[in-house]
Amino acid sequence: PIRVDYYTQVRDRTDIRTSAPLLAYNPIDPTKPDAIPQRKVRLIAPPHYGPATVTKSFTGYRKYRRITGQFLDSVDLQMPEVSMDTMACWVYVPEEVQQLVRGLPKHDFMPWE
Repeated sequence: PIRVDYYTQVRDRTDIRTSAPLLAYNPIDPTKPDAIPQRKVRLIAPPHYGPATVTKSFTGYRKYRRITGQFLDSVDLQMPEVSMDTMACWVYVPEEVQQLVRGLPKHDFMPWE
C-alpha cells in the first residue's frame, strides 16, 4: 500500500422512486380519539411500504489533508449509475410538523436545511 497524507470523501447522489404505496397501518383520525381504543399510539403520519427503485450516482470525490482536515481538491468522475429494485418503508411528514421543525434553531442533525 501507498502511504499518503490525505483522505478522500465520496460525492454521490441517491434517488429513490416509489410506486404503488400501501399503508402499513390505517391512519388514525385525530378528531376521533376513540376510533381504535386498543391502540396506545395515535398515528398521524402512518408508515407506508411498497416497491421502490434506488439509483446511486457517484459524481466524484474530495481530498482532505489527513491531520488538519484542510480541503485539497475536488475530483469529478464520470461513472454509470447503479440501480436496484427493492421494497421501501416511509412516512409522509405532515406539513404542520415540517413547519415546526423549520422554525427550530439549526443544528448539525438537521441536514435538509
